[in-house]
Amino acid sequence: MSEVLATYDRDNNITGAIEPNTFVPEYGSTVSFENENVHITTSDNFYKKFSKGLNGTEIKLNLKYSNKTEAEARSFLSFLENISTSSVGIVDFNTPNSDSVELSFPTGEIYKNMTEFNVENYNFKFHDGLFDIDLQLIKNGYSSFLDWSGSSYLNTENCHSTWSDATSYSKFDVVYFPEYNTAGYSNYDTVANRIEKFYYCNLDHTSSAATSPTGADTKWTRSFFYDLDDDVRISTDKKSEIVKLKDSFSSFGKTEGSAGLIRGLTLNFKNRTDKETRSIIHFIEKHENYKPFELPIPQLYTRRKFFVCSSMIHKFVYKNCNDISITLDEVVKFKSDPMFDNYQYDN
Repeated sequence: MSEVLATYDRDNNITGAIEPNTFVPEYGSTVSFENENVHITTSDNFYKKFSKGLNGTEIKLNLKYSNKTEAEARSFLSFLENISTSSVGIVDFNTPNSDSVELSFPTGEIYKNMTEFNVENYNFKFHDGLFDIDLQLIKNGYSSFLDWSGSSYLNTENCHSTWSDATSYSKFDVVYFPEYNTAGYSNYDTVANRIEKFYYCNLDHTSSAATSPTGADTKWTRSFFYDLDDDVRISTDKKSEIVKLKDSFSSFGKTEGSAGLIRGLTLNFKNRTDKETRSIIHFIEKHENYKPFELPIPQLYTRRKFFVCSSMIHKFVYKNCNDISITLDEVVKFKSDPMFDNYQYDN
């Protein structure tokens, strides 16, 4: 009797016919954005964020598929193993492989069809004769610099490429308007900072010159105007000001000017429509990592606070219902030019 050794490739665990399938992720799946924490400490001990390269944002998809049969689970695993044994090792959505198996992605109101993800990990849970599958995909190849006039991952067909007169706009519409209000300025560059020239509608209206993004009665803003959920927790870590002396008492010693900065501030936006969700994600994308925005914290601080987004998680809850969680870090305001100021806009 011949002996069969188990020396096969462990990225090739499925043999035989593969059942064709299209797998659609379920509600509860998430899209998360993690920004690199690249910063410097200035000579006067202030903490300043900046961008080190074009791909400072990492996108992770946590996709859920539940109650799959044995044949479906094998089809799914075969799809992933084909990715692992290919020369490029990437996942493209809505693209069937040679076995007519594909992963779909919920494009449309919010996202466009994203491509070229790497498989980070996957998990099969067996219960009651069925399988639940969790799949994590990752990519850091998108850049708001390269897609500055649109979006790296949002379906910008649902945004307005330009502002028009006598047009109906609704709250959370996004419009690109590369014009500046230059009144009172004699030295300016009309094409500077165009990446910042996205405006967000804060009130339903029919447009006119007065309600344009730079009009006297504008219905547009470049500020973070979205309503926050309750239970905002604000914490400040002051441990750096406590000096622990060896074999002696602790002492106070202020060594940096940023010890009181708010870090890890989490804001939640639950049960938001697809339109508001797309608007929030678009705003955060255009303030990617190092570009601060002002956030009024109600009923607490009287001095202005400026933040950058360190991470964001978007969860598909149900049809036209989404949860978003954003984590922010406070930064110091350095710029002072009132016309081209990244931190405060007066249109």
